Amino acid sequence: PPDRRVLRHNTTAFQEELYLFIGKIIALSILHGGPGPVFFAPVVVDYLFGGITMVKPCVEDVPDPLLQSKLRKLASVNSEEQFRSLLSSEEYEFRYDCGISKPSGRIPFSDKVKVVEAMSLHYCVLASLAELEQLRRGLAMQKFSTLMEAFPEIVHKAFNPPERKISSSFIQDLFVPRLSPVGSNKREVEEAVLIIWIRYLQKLEGQEDGDTPTLKDVMTFLTGSDSVPPLGFGDVQPTIRFDPDILLPTVSTCALTLCFPLNFPTEFDKFKEKMDFAILGSQGFFGQL
Repeated sequence: PPDRRVLRHNTTAFQEELYLFIGKIIALSILHGGPGPVFFAPVVVDYLFGGITMVKPCVEDVPDPLLQSKLRKLASVNSEEQFRSLLSSEEYEFRYDCGISKPSGRIPFSDKVKVVEAMSLHYCVLASLAELEQLRRGLAMQKFSTLMEAFPEIVHKAFNPPERKISSSFIQDLFVPRLSPVGSNKREVEEAVLIIWIRYLQKLEGQEDGDTPTLKDVMTFLTGSDSVPPLGFGDVQPTIRFDPDILLPTVSTCALTLCFPLNFPTEFDKFKEKMDFAILGSQGFFGQL
């Protein structure tokens, strides 16, 4: 699964220190407000944060589907005879690669869970231990490991962030409008545009990929990322401003500023047409974070 990836043993990549490079990139991304590696399996994250003693191996994280199936089969047996029959079969000779070398007759049925966990640990962590250590070195070179030790609960979110749904109300609350003084002609126009903007966002709720932007497309247009970075946007307050000298909405993904033309249409269909054009036309123009 895309959110349960483990490292594979790769001698060439290890010799070229690619895992070291990846560790550096991950640290820099998180430290600079970018996304974290949410694709790692929990066993990998646990190892990176606490070492081998913190790892809780899981059959679901074994990368080879065939081996995963065999481990599930072994875990499902309910008699000592079945258990020892499988361990002694040619099909399960891979157990020796996992360090389980005792004769099957000397492995009690009561150790079934331990045996399955040991095999899972081998394929999820031990088989790529050198690569994992090189990855940890890459994280440490940016002093990111210091943050991992000092603030484990906060930094852990960068690797396993809670699911945060992008909704119209979320985007509306995220961007604070900077309006002209109350009573001014500009203020009246700005408020009219904001009303249509809120309605536009609400209309996109539940919108799937197609000719119309989704809320994720809007989020990418506004921030450069289709989700909130794991450590947030830092001290930057996303804002909405108005500019009389532009024709289409523009954004600064660095300053997190959405700028509407002051004379932007307040009739919904025309607003939608121009907004869709701005959002869809920006896709691929800059790299997504």
